[in-house]
Amino acid sequence: NRGADAGTKDKAGRSACHYAASHGHTAVLEFLATKGVDLDADDVIGRSPMHYAAAGAATSGQGPNAWEAAVHA
Repeated sequence: NRGADAGTKDKAGRSACHYAASHGHTAVLEFLATKGVDLDADDVIGRSPMHYAAAGAATSGQGPNAWEAAVHA
C-alpha cells in the first residue's frame, strides 16, 4: 500500500468499484471488498456499482456474475 485510497471517487462520484463492475472485473471487485470499499456507494446521480454491473452485463452478454462474486467474496 502506497497510501492510495481505494474508495476515492471521481467528479461524477464513481469509484473503482463502479468501473470494475461495469467491465465485469470480478477479481478487482473482490480485492476492493477486502480493502473495505463500499460496494453499495452511489455516484452523483444515484447509481451504485450494481447498476453499472447490470448495464455492463446487458451490453456484453456476461450476466451479473461480477457483482455476485464480489458481494459473496
